[in-house]
Amino acid sequence: MSGPYTLCKATLADAPALRALHRVAFAGLAGAHYTADQIEGFFTEVETVDPDLVADGTYWLIELGGLPVASGGWTMRPPGYAPAAQAPGTATILAVFTDPGHARRGLARRIMDRIEADAVVLGQADRIDLCATLSGLPLYLALGYRPVEARSLKLASGAYFPAIAMTKTVWPPFEADSPVIPAFRASAA
Repeated sequence: MSGPYTLCKATLADAPALRALHRVAFAGLAGAHYTADQIEGFFTEVETVDPDLVADGTYWLIELGGLPVASGGWTMRPPGYAPAAQAPGTATILAVFTDPGHARRGLARRIMDRIEADAVVLGQADRIDLCATLSGLPLYLALGYRPVEARSLKLASGAYFPAIAMTKTVWPPFEADSPVIPAFRASAA
């Protein structure tokens, strides 16, 4: 494939291609951290394309030649794996994947830049949480997320799927003693 990468909002029609991307991405990039049984168990039990995110317009993809090669989204709703009472002003990033044939080209960072900006400006988020796979951990650390706790999803097979809960304060973007202009986010929207 050739041509420029295009960032666009996902639609429900993209769901089958996104699911395929997620499986290929995970099999190709996470194999050093997870067994084949853990990966298969994860995809058997976890729906990686959240139709609510797609319907909300908060799930993005990067295409090349009309095919998705990276994706990710955000929500202000608590995800199913998180406590029901999420702190006000907390966004959650979900399902960030990159096709292994397009890894190391800044695509996940481009997705993250977009969804973080949207979470702050549109969602009025003060903090962003995510649950990182072990293979995604270096990216999120480089983006300023800090580990909060280790988590494990117990799969039906009895195996565990380890991950790391992470968080990042995104507002205010200034030092604590600097003046903040609260109207910025409202005017930027």
